[in-house]
Amino acid sequence: MKLAVIDNENEVRKGIKLMLQHNFPDATIAEADGVASGLQLIATEHPDLVFLDVEMNDGTGLDLLRKLEHRSFEVIFITAFAKYAIEALRLSAIDYLLKPVDPLELSAAVNKAFDKIDKENLGAKLELLEQNLKQLAGGNRKILLKDMESIHLIKIDDIMRCEADGNYTRFYITGRPSIMVSKNLKEYEDLLGEHFIRVHNSHLVNVNFITRIDKTEGGSIEMSDGISIPVSFRKREKLLEFLKNL
Repeated sequence: MKLAVIDNENEVRKGIKLMLQHNFPDATIAEADGVASGLQLIATEHPDLVFLDVEMNDGTGLDLLRKLEHRSFEVIFITAFAKYAIEALRLSAIDYLLKPVDPLELSAAVNKAFDKIDKENLGAKLELLEQNLKQLAGGNRKILLKDMESIHLIKIDDIMRCEADGNYTRFYITGRPSIMVSKNLKEYEDLLGEHFIRVHNSHLVNVNFITRIDKTEGGSIEMSDGISIPVSFRKREKLLEFLKNL
């Protein structure tokens, strides 16, 4: 049995690999950290089952699968998202594991995959998944944010702003303390959706919480929590155009 883990987070890959080695000692396990390296792995290792991250630094799991002319393996998606991605995966009859991956769920997913290999229907399932993701992308979406102590399930509409802190990002959320996660701000710029805009290298804001725009001097915006956020000169026109088109 050949297994592959394709995920951009090193700790996630390491954890899944250790769990697989413990529960399936006869399996060979390869790993890759993105779309490009994942394609190379699949071409050389020919896995029977691939654990595939939904979102990676150089694209998505769907991007990877689209690039394959032939798929001869089963797929289990790995995701840190809650409502919309999981609902889409369920509707599309594609197995998934929610980060952080539970050892018992991982073992059950592998056994299920090999009890019922359904390679011939994977293309149709993936096409349906794309449709479901588009239909469910709006509305009451949620995201999992993981800090040093807890895993938080957060409604995206409740996120007021995100602030870069080196390779970390701090989330400011209505009605609760801020949350620091170990991913950089760039990873969330496209992820959070159409109501979020980067106004500064260190700030990503939800426009629904902007209460005032100050165009004097360097330029800034005031948020509903009273905090003033600087707007970089290069991003000022983009912000005004963005707000005008809402």
